[in-house]
Amino acid sequence: MINKNQNIQHLDRSIILLLIVFFFVFGFVFFIKVIKNSNCDEISFEIKAQRFVVGELIQFHDKTNAAETWYWEFGDKTSASSKEALHIYKKPGEYTINLKVNNNCETSKTIFVEEKSIIIDSTKFPVFKLPLKIRLGRTLYVEDQTKNATSWEWRFGETSSANATTKKAKYNFKSPGLKTVSLIVNGNLDYITKKRIEVLPELDENTSKVEFNRVDLDKGLKKSPTIVPFIDDVEFANKLLLVSQGKMSPKQFTKYFCGELNKSIIVNKKSTKFLLFCEKIFDKKIKIKKIELFRDDGSNCINTFTIDYKKGWF
Repeated sequence: MINKNQNIQHLDRSIILLLIVFFFVFGFVFFIKVIKNSNCDEISFEIKAQRFVVGELIQFHDKTNAAETWYWEFGDKTSASSKEALHIYKKPGEYTINLKVNNNCETSKTIFVEEKSIIIDSTKFPVFKLPLKIRLGRTLYVEDQTKNATSWEWRFGETSSANATTKKAKYNFKSPGLKTVSLIVNGNLDYITKKRIEVLPELDENTSKVEFNRVDLDKGLKKSPTIVPFIDDVEFANKLLLVSQGKMSPKQFTKYFCGELNKSIIVNKKSTKFLLFCEKIFDKKIKIKKIELFRDDGSNCINTFTIDYKKGWF
């Protein structure tokens, strides 16, 4: 009977000891979790960038105390695992950046990355002179007048490849019609000067005599071309913005088009009329990405222009 009581007392002490150990372990685990959760309240990071733009470097820096490991997710299926990370976004849009430190605490921030705008510097466009017309069979001579140019690519509108790679070039057109002569200098594809020239058909002998007599008859009667104010691409783009804001009338462009206001133009690679384009952008918020004017030499008259733009809030 005495042995039985001793066994029961021994069992009771074992259970009590086991319960004490259990509560101690549970309390320790609970204490660790509390400490970790309290540290998560202090997790933070900063983003350093002049602006959030496609193609520009953005710096991410963790400011969490006692952080030992880091895992960044940039919202574009890319990641990094250092305290300080550098990243470049390739597409515009909204991105959520998530940071996990010590494999436990997480925080996130959201940024909006804008499309990279193209700043047009009119002084970088190649400079050359081109006659308005030339007769098929005659040689066209051109010369670049751009400052600090060291390489050239001339195209005369009949082939996709360059027709000449020298400062001075000559070319014989193979067919009549309206041709576009373009020049790239120093390999800069963002700045291409394009001008148009009309290639007239060859003359037979009879037509040549008639034309020669007509030229003699008209000598001294020709009027000097009307000179209109010169406006560069940037200033022209700014005036279009004023039209979209209702601060300027399309009629005020008449002088730049030499009286023929409703010219055919290319908008986002599609042909339209100038007045229709003005009507579409009126009272709209627009962003002009690129614009290129084509004008007559000597008179500055704008024959047409191409423009890439988008509408909306930016």
